[in-house]
Amino acid sequence: MIYDVQGDSKAFSLVEYHFEIMMKIIKDNKGGIVKTIGDAVMAVFQDSVDAMKSSFEIQKAFDEWNKKNEKDRHIIVKIGFHRGPCIVLNLNDKLDYFGA
Repeated sequence: MIYDVQGDSKAFSLVEYHFEIMMKIIKDNKGGIVKTIGDAVMAVFQDSVDAMKSSFEIQKAFDEWNKKNEKDRHIIVKIGFHRGPCIVLNLNDKLDYFGA
């Protein structure tokens, strides 16, 4: 939808900004980036407290961004969590995670 409204280059510019902010916050909170999927980021943390802290900081960062920018440049972030066992595989020379 954002690509329809903004056009490819403007929308991708927002996506790049959102990756930059999210990846910095994730790394600052002891997380690792597993992969990006479209405009989504999959990250892994050893401690669920670090994951929660990261999510609050991400939401705060984008709330501040949205307050400073016109509505057509707002970035909405949705965050989901999984805690517990999963399957870790080495695919295409990178770790990946699967499971419920």
